[in-house]
Amino acid sequence: MDRANLGRLEFYGVTQDSTGASMTAKTGDVMNYREFCEAMTSNSERAWFLTLTDTYFKLYRQNRENVERVNESLRVLVALLREMLKLDTEESLDKI
Repeated sequence: MDRANLGRLEFYGVTQDSTGASMTAKTGDVMNYREFCEAMTSNSERAWFLTLTDTYFKLYRQNRENVERVNESLRVLVALLREMLKLDTEESLDKI
């Protein structure tokens, strides 16, 4: 993902990194959906996700061009991951 495109959404490098670290489970892997939901509702952990929530809110205030840039960056990232992991276009990245 292109940091400059996320910056247009006011989601800057430092907050991207801290949010990424917050998405790490105790095992060191990225949280699964259940772990993420539990963390978001935990009194001790949910504060770390306020920046992420704020970013999604700001996304709705953006102009179409900025949103399309982010979407294109995400498409490129997904294609890169599929290539690196040798996944078919139909296979889900959830298998990782």
